[in-house]
Amino acid sequence: MIKHIYRAEIVFFGKSNLKDLISCFDFIDEFEEIPSLTSSENPIIKEKINKYNLDFIISFHAKTFILKFLINTNAKKVITRNRPISIFSLKCKCVFVSFIKRFYKNRNDEFKMLYYARKINPKLFDKEIKNLNFDIKIKTNIYNKNIINNFLDQNNIKDKNLILLNPFSISAFYTLKLVDYLRLCQEIISKFKDIYIIIPSYEAVHKDFIREFKTFFKENPQRIYIFKNDDNILNICELIKRTKCVISPSTGVIHLASNLEKSSIGLFSEKDIIFWETFNKDYVLLNKTKEELSTYDILEIINEILLKLKRYL
Repeated sequence: MIKHIYRAEIVFFGKSNLKDLISCFDFIDEFEEIPSLTSSENPIIKEKINKYNLDFIISFHAKTFILKFLINTNAKKVITRNRPISIFSLKCKCVFVSFIKRFYKNRNDEFKMLYYARKINPKLFDKEIKNLNFDIKIKTNIYNKNIINNFLDQNNIKDKNLILLNPFSISAFYTLKLVDYLRLCQEIISKFKDIYIIIPSYEAVHKDFIREFKTFFKENPQRIYIFKNDDNILNICELIKRTKCVISPSTGVIHLASNLEKSSIGLFSEKDIIFWETFNKDYVLLNKTKEELSTYDILEIINEILLKLKRYL
């Protein structure tokens, strides 16, 4: 959108694990790998940003220390959400998210991103936006297809009914504990005799996950498989494309499923449903954090997931 409306050159700043995903999109001219910003001073990141002499930086993260850092780069303008530091900075153009939440029915995050792009040049944006057709579906490549084919062949599940169940989330408070996701796996395998579950894992969580997995199941369970991914997110995309349904809290995996137009069952809070609408809009509503859930709550959630899962098989 920014590329076509403003004829802009686009630089995407992000962690290394996003590089393969970003490579899918030909409208991004450069990918600049940067570590996480943890304070308002980081000369390495600042140097990487400053070398581009940017007209605009768009930041969806609006913590004070991040905005302070971006204001001190050589970018001409910073587009971000309203915060005291951004409101009173001549360098910032603010998106008033609370206003959007209150007065617009469509309040999901994809819709809100349009307002960030509009801040560059509202008049031109309003003129051109109606003429655009968006095709941002993620495309995998032969490498990803081979990785997933090998995994499915090794486990002899290539032509089976596959469910992808993701128990991992860094930022979602409204989810289940890992042991409860394993209990869900157990119930799915018990109730559906022709279903095969794949749990995607990654380096940062894998060791602890395997320990808890073995503690819970004691012996290797039938029809539950673990796919340990590397940093290539496109492998997960290819895996999602092979499944009947994705079960996940509100995190990257289920958002990828929505992009790929795959059915999912989201363990979402009310806020997640508003801001991160999924492709098929099928949710189990969680009104308590995982620490607050009682044993009865967990059983009710599992039973609701089992009922919903039937429609996708």
